[in-house]
Amino acid sequence: MRRVDPWLPVLLALALAGCGGDQGESDPLDPELIRELSMARGSASANTHGGAWLLTFEVDTCDCPSVELDAEPLDLCALASFAGQGFVVGLVESGGVLAIPSDPNASFGVLTGAIEADGAFDVAARHDASTLVGPLELLARMDGVATKDHMDGWAGQRLIGEVAGTTLDCRWVGSFGGTRL
Repeated sequence: MRRVDPWLPVLLALALAGCGGDQGESDPLDPELIRELSMARGSASANTHGGAWLLTFEVDTCDCPSVELDAEPLDLCALASFAGQGFVVGLVESGGVLAIPSDPNASFGVLTGAIEADGAFDVAARHDASTLVGPLELLARMDGVATKDHMDGWAGQRLIGEVAGTTLDCRWVGSFGGTRL
């Protein structure tokens, strides 16, 4: 029996929960747009938002399928909902760039991008999440507004690739909130 990495279900949950609909040119999880956003710099000049934050996520829509791993069904949308129950991460802000780890250990990368002087931010990441069960690319994005002690906004993740022989291009979209600890 093949052992599955314990973080794989969380990765799949975060990456795969999604929304259907017309993605066209305005796809907020387009791979090239994610790359551009992750390299952007904003107008903020202080380290107002750095430090420990509790982040929570709520999945509004998800178009990810269930897949079978080791003869067990895995509902990727249910995993996305479970993974959003909250975790503590350390945010870093410097020179108009905000960095938000994908999870407490940054197992799936760090979302980076512009933060403006008024606290508005748009961070994103592309992560090669390939494993023994298939080639995967995780795209993640968070757009929001942060004050000294609170943040909220829109979040989404997309998974492109293959898991255990199932081809995937699915996503979850929802909201997030954050409280400084």
